[in-house]
Amino acid sequence: MSQISPPSPPSTPRVDYGEAARRHHHDAEMLFTAGRRGNADHLYGIAAECALLGILRTSPTAAGLFNADGALKDRERRKHIDVLWTQFCKEAAGFRLGTAVGRLKEAYPAKAQPSKSQYRAGQPGPANPFQGWSVEQRYLSEAAMATEVTDEILEKHRAAAKRCLTLLDELRPARSAGAPQ
Repeated sequence: MSQISPPSPPSTPRVDYGEAARRHHHDAEMLFTAGRRGNADHLYGIAAECALLGILRTSPTAAGLFNADGALKDRERRKHIDVLWTQFCKEAAGFRLGTAVGRLKEAYPAKAQPSKSQYRAGQPGPANPFQGWSVEQRYLSEAAMATEVTDEILEKHRAAAKRCLTLLDELRPARSAGAPQ
């Protein structure tokens, strides 16, 4: 009688933040084009969040933050983009990602009086374009969404998500479909 072997684990981690960022951004663009502003805005935030985590994964010094499946180990580190942006910018230099923060600073200069959380070693971090974005938006009524997601906010989130994806691609170029990232 032959014994059936258990399936071998996948050769790549199950969680791929870069791929997820690209997928969410693509869907956000489709929703934006279709006039579904609220859901597009929501996915721009998720896309930017995944892109920043994908950037973090490029750092060998941050490898210990992720499990074998590719996901963040520590649940306390799992933040959405409204909080993750500032956290990422504050910690990035320690993970040798100072160049990434520098590029974000160029695109999103700090306000004249940045908040305490935007300081690192006396230097203000990039202004958080997702301040005020909330994952809870997904529960809003159409009327509330129309009021809270203005054209200005939507464009700001759209541009910031695109900037995060561009930075991710500069640090870790896209691979062909099916190839490990």
